[in-house]
Amino acid sequence: RDDGNKPFISDPYVLGNWKAFGFTKTIERFDPNEKEKYSLSLLSISFDENGEAVLYHRNLKYEGGLPEYCHFTKGFLLRKDLACAYEIQNIDGKDYLFMEWKNGDYIYGGRKPQYYVFARE
Repeated sequence: RDDGNKPFISDPYVLGNWKAFGFTKTIERFDPNEKEKYSLSLLSISFDENGEAVLYHRNLKYEGGLPEYCHFTKGFLLRKDLACAYEIQNIDGKDYLFMEWKNGDYIYGGRKPQYYVFARE
């Protein structure tokens, strides 16, 4: 588990809506032109100016996705007791948000997290 007790620091650059684009083991390995086919469990994420974020998980009952309400501070999405680091990179004129995806492999297995990749909508 992570220390999610982080003070809110605004991050105007992350605000808005981001659509799930892909998944990568490391940020350095990501190539938007060589997009692998993934069945992504996340559909999108949105960040508002008050430090609140909403992840939308794929769900058959909810066409737009099942919402998970979180908080964020500059550089981290705070999910329950996980602090998932994020960073934005501009590649070929397009903004991509890389977010650590911390799951059971991280929590119970101690493995390094991989990254969800989102494209700015």
